Amino acid sequence: MEYYVYMHKKLDTGEVFYVGKGKNNRAYSNRGRNIYWRRLVAKHGYYVEYAAKHLSEDLAFELEMFLIQECKDTNITLVNMTNGGEGCSGYKHSEENKIKFSNIKRGNKFSLGRKLSEKSRLALLLANKGRKIAESTKLLMSNIMKEKSCKPIIVVDNDKYLEFKSRKEAEVYIGCSATHISRYIKKGYYKNFKLICP
Repeated sequence: MEYYVYMHKKLDTGEVFYVGKGKNNRAYSNRGRNIYWRRLVAKHGYYVEYAAKHLSEDLAFELEMFLIQECKDTNITLVNMTNGGEGCSGYKHSEENKIKFSNIKRGNKFSLGRKLSEKSRLALLLANKGRKIAESTKLLMSNIMKEKSCKPIIVVDNDKYLEFKSRKEAEVYIGCSATHISRYIKKGYYKNFKLICP
């Protein structure tokens, strides 16, 4: 597998603020970035500069650690949380862990078990009291949902390509609501089904 070492630089000044090791599209991804990285990017923007490409993973780790230390030695402030050289490329979770993670994420558990104080409950009650959604907004939301659910969809089930006229029609076959199908189309799959929106 080919790896690279990259630097994120401030868009406005060109100063290095992050050094990383990656493969594929990691240098351009904002997933898994720390809060300091996010704040700095929100304020300054960033661009990517490659230090080296086509490296083995071990060599990429070594170069990442070297560059981070170089920056520290020259008083360049980085948002890296570590000195580099760690990671778990290619790590595969056991089936047991996959099931455990799946069960944890199942359903909306954002506020599960969370108890609001009496003061917070009263504030929410007062903030939403008498709140009405305008008819034009309701109509707009309804049209958007109808438009989404009326688009054709192709479901790939093993080697079978099944074309449905709408997401509503596909929901019976897939076992998932049209609204959820819209969300899963962005991922490209739902359970064992591959979803294609032509």
